[in-house]
Amino acid sequence: MADPILNLSELLEGDSKGYLRQNDRNLIAARLAIDPRIVANNLSTPPGTVARGDAWIISGTATGNWAGNAANTVAIALAANPTSPSGWFFYIPHHGLRLWILAGSGTLGHVVFDGTNYVAV
Repeated sequence: MADPILNLSELLEGDSKGYLRQNDRNLIAARLAIDPRIVANNLSTPPGTVARGDAWIISGTATGNWAGNAANTVAIALAANPTSPSGWFFYIPHHGLRLWILAGSGTLGHVVFDGTNYVAV
């Protein structure tokens, strides 16, 4: 079962690796709800060098470790320089999601997801 706010999987009783998954959940919650800074919003392929917790808004047709994810999805690195799709968390934005874009050739500053696109506010 997932929580109703961020759609993160809940811990299961007896999960021997639950603490690792909980660490990732904490990171995702912090990135989306507490400190919603996004590195850029104009990539369709993961960058070569990333730090754990870095996040991007996927644009266009996703490729590489992001393949299969829709444009406007938020990709969050769960490890430094992840080498597989499992090293990323992909968050499908909800209407009203507010983010802060730090860099990139797209819109800079505060944006809100209107259900279809991110719009500057």
